[in-house]
Amino acid sequence: MWRLETRFLGHYNFFLGEEIIKEPTGLILTQKRFTMELLVEFNCFNLRPASAPLDPTHKLHPDEGSRVAHAAYKGPSVVKEILIGIALGMVAGGLWKMHHWNNQRRTKEFYDMLEKDEISVVVNEE
Repeated sequence: MWRLETRFLGHYNFFLGEEIIKEPTGLILTQKRFTMELLVEFNCFNLRPASAPLDPTHKLHPDEGSRVAHAAYKGPSVVKEILIGIALGMVAGGLWKMHHWNNQRRTKEFYDMLEKDEISVVVNEE
């Protein structure tokens, strides 16, 4: 049996990129350091803040207000994608077939008119 010995290294301040601050009322998790690094990296540190629709002085409590209905994420449906692909293929094939039939009809009409001597073909000699 393996035995892993550990030692106490003190209270942690960062865990998985989140800063952990101990307060008498509990723990505060914040991404202040990560946000500051992003602002510096993208040269946005000196920009003025924008207003947000949420009042920053309002305290949020879990037992206050009504629950918000969460929209269920529906991923792409494979069957739906296949059916859409088949439908688009049939529409494109139908359009191509109509174009092909139209060209066949016009070619047949042209040769019929040539046989009836209604039209003639003149070759330009240069």
